[in-house]
Amino acid sequence: HCFAQDFVNNGDIISNLNGNIIYVNGNISDLSNGLFENTGSIYLTGDWSNTAGNPAFTNTPGGTVLMVGGNENILGSSVTEFYNLTLSGSGVKQLNAIDAIVENTLNLNDRELSTNTNTAFVTNTSVNAITRTSGFVSSLGNGALVRSMASTGTYLFPVGSSVSPTRYRPVDIVTANSSANAFAVRLANTNAT
Repeated sequence: HCFAQDFVNNGDIISNLNGNIIYVNGNISDLSNGLFENTGSIYLTGDWSNTAGNPAFTNTPGGTVLMVGGNENILGSSVTEFYNLTLSGSGVKQLNAIDAIVENTLNLNDRELSTNTNTAFVTNTSVNAITRTSGFVSSLGNGALVRSMASTGTYLFPVGSSVSPTRYRPVDIVTANSSANAFAVRLANTNAT
């Protein structure tokens, strides 16, 4: 186990390849060509910032970033490609002026992921790539939740809004074949008039 208040990767390769747990009671900043090799779990109570000029994680399947604090941001100048991203704790988790990619599983639990005007991409084509209890994805303007699809089945887009009154309006897209597709969905929580 590794415990840290803030975690700054200033251009190194950080290896967590034995399934270990890293606890960060603060922020993680990935700077200037820094990379993470992660097959373990990273528990984060603060913001995730990626300015490394790369997707932050190497192609090491199995790693999970768990956002377990209050209101938390994913931000920076470089899009992060999380393998698994799990939201818990309290507050809203939000994309702050940057997109994010989840390669395997997005677990919303009971949290809101606010994309704002950005996009959250889930590239795993499994119909079960997004899990939730009562969580949802909210978006503004051109922001959206994008799912990649390549099998027959029902793909859940758990979209909603916390603008009063809170609304959960899931969209199911049922595919008729296994052709590769990607769809973007958002709930526009506005008065139709």
